[in-house]
Amino acid sequence: MGKRPGVMFYFDIRPALKRLSNGEKGQLFEAILDYGEYGREPALEGALGVAWDFIQPRLDRDKERYEEIARKRAQAARCRWEKEAEEGDDANAYTWMHRMPTTTPTSTPTSSSSSTPASASNPLLGRAAAAPRGAGEEAEHEFNRRRNAALARLDGAL
Repeated sequence: MGKRPGVMFYFDIRPALKRLSNGEKGQLFEAILDYGEYGREPALEGALGVAWDFIQPRLDRDKERYEEIARKRAQAARCRWEKEAEEGDDANAYTWMHRMPTTTPTSTPTSSSSSTPASASNPLLGRAAAAPRGAGEEAEHEFNRRRNAALARLDGAL
């Protein structure tokens, strides 16, 4: 499992903290971080020990909860990848997007009321963001050439 990103502080520990000096609060804070990150149990005495006895079980419970969620998510990801591998699908969304239909002209006639492609409003595509309506096959070819070049530049940036 990956390392936890941190520990959780709860408001209900505030009454215990009010009884501590700022120096003791700092010691307790360091002890909490060391325990959360490295598993080092501190040797605290007096009021610090009492506060620690109140906080430690919650840290342990949060750690167990985090690990359980991480296990479940890892299992779900493995199942998804296995299922998509069986079906021949690619679970990589970036690759999947490249298989989406484009506005590239085909031999299939389209209606004249077709909407403007999403790439028409993209400033990265340059002057030929959209082929003029009724401009003909040559203008559409130029538009698609520029569009594909811009998409290739974007692919290189990712």
